[in-house]
Amino acid sequence: VIIAENPYGGIIPRLLEMLDEGKGYDLYRILLLEASMYGCNMSIPYGGWMGNTIKTGFWPPRSVTEQVQTFLEENDRLYSKQSGAKIMVPWSFPSYYWREVTKSGGDQFTDVNSSILYYQSLEQESENASRLPFWDVVKYLSEQQAIYDVRPFGDDDLRPDRVSAEDWKQYELIVLPECEYLTENQRTELRRYMEKGGKLLIFGRTALNAPGWLEEMTALPGVTFCENPNSRREAMALFGPAFKALNEAVSQAVITAGEHKDKIGIHFHKNGDVRSIHLLNYDYDAQADKVLPIRDVTLTARVDGDIPAARCVGLEGDVE
Repeated sequence: VIIAENPYGGIIPRLLEMLDEGKGYDLYRILLLEASMYGCNMSIPYGGWMGNTIKTGFWPPRSVTEQVQTFLEENDRLYSKQSGAKIMVPWSFPSYYWREVTKSGGDQFTDVNSSILYYQSLEQESENASRLPFWDVVKYLSEQQAIYDVRPFGDDDLRPDRVSAEDWKQYELIVLPECEYLTENQRTELRRYMEKGGKLLIFGRTALNAPGWLEEMTALPGVTFCENPNSRREAMALFGPAFKALNEAVSQAVITAGEHKDKIGIHFHKNGDVRSIHLLNYDYDAQADKVLPIRDVTLTARVDGDIPAARCVGLEGDVE
């Protein structure tokens, strides 16, 4: 899959202006590092033409680009296309595709705390806005610093349905965010997953195309059902405690960093016998134009198997 960035949206135009003024270097580092951290292979946006609207090229400082790329090359064994997450959230193509393309999200955007790192749709955040529970769920999981994967569920018509419980062995919890349509194969594999000892959190209307299936599943041990009322506030007030109760048993990492906890991104990679936890500092101070150090961070991790040694690595080399 190749994804092309829209050069006229998001942080790119503003970042371009900052780089031209010799600013925004730490923001550019975040742009490059977070792609690899979350399992993507991102091409370097060096010398990219921004089109006839902006009429200039994206020319980041070569020294900063080389610093990040050298770090990624030297620590390649710490990055993998195989996630180490224990939680999986399906994105159901038949449940969400048309809901997303027909939803009026609008083009009204605002920045939070005058930072180009955070954007939110005014309509999406409104209590009266139409909701997409999948995005509510993954946003909440990210805010809780839960380590999770998203896997597509096809409809076996426009998109092949290739899901199998054999591919879910690593997951200890699957969260179904209002998957209104589930194919026969998906329903069968979810049941197989439960029979093998997995845990399932069902959020809202599920498998409406198969009457009775939801009732059968909620009767099984290891299945938690959570109502999903129309109000986002009410829905997430129900979902939060339900998820937290299950996450206590499957959580792989817990970060303690006081008021700065929500400024830290986290993901888990496994590459052969190497297990790596990636942390990214998002505490960018616009006035100082740099990412501020976060002190007194405590990380508690749960890793399978015996770990003979641990090492902490940063952009500047090993960290004590």
